[in-house]
Amino acid sequence: MTVFTNPGIDETRLKNAGRMPFFVSGFLLSAWAPLVPYAKVRAGIETESILGALLLCLGMGSTVAMAIAGTVSMRLGCRRTIIIAAVGAACALVGLSVSSSVVGLGAVLFFFGAFLGMMDVAFNVHAVKVQELLNQKLMSGFHSIYSVGGFLGAGVVSVLLLAGLTPVMTTFFSFVMVMALLLKWGGGIL
Repeated sequence: MTVFTNPGIDETRLKNAGRMPFFVSGFLLSAWAPLVPYAKVRAGIETESILGALLLCLGMGSTVAMAIAGTVSMRLGCRRTIIIAAVGAACALVGLSVSSSVVGLGAVLFFFGAFLGMMDVAFNVHAVKVQELLNQKLMSGFHSIYSVGGFLGAGVVSVLLLAGLTPVMTTFFSFVMVMALLLKWGGGIL
């Protein structure tokens, strides 16, 4: 076990700021899953092949953004990159709840994936910095928080939908939650 030796840094705040973007990313990505059937009906998608092609837009956006995310993180810093990407992904999630055409849904999915991909690279860079600064092995714990976010994102949105909230209301709730987490912990991101 390593001993934290830098008394000028708030270890708990730094760890929580490291955990937050992992949680947010997992939450937002999985919050989309219960909304897929609603989006399919709203956009009039009749075949599974069209739905499958649309879902590829998310992966394409993520791949494109990941290719440039390291450079963006170096220029803007991890904090700005994570905050911009988290806000963008949360806005895109709301957009997914209102998109009513195949083309619109594909475009929003592309940007949703791009923001999630950008955030993924930036929060991993940040996590490495936190590990090095604290001289502790934290990466597996950070990644486990992603899974917790994923579980809660799908669960919360499913429960809200079952309770009778519309997809727009559930995504707005997700947006507000993400903004609250960013306000609470975003300042601690390096």
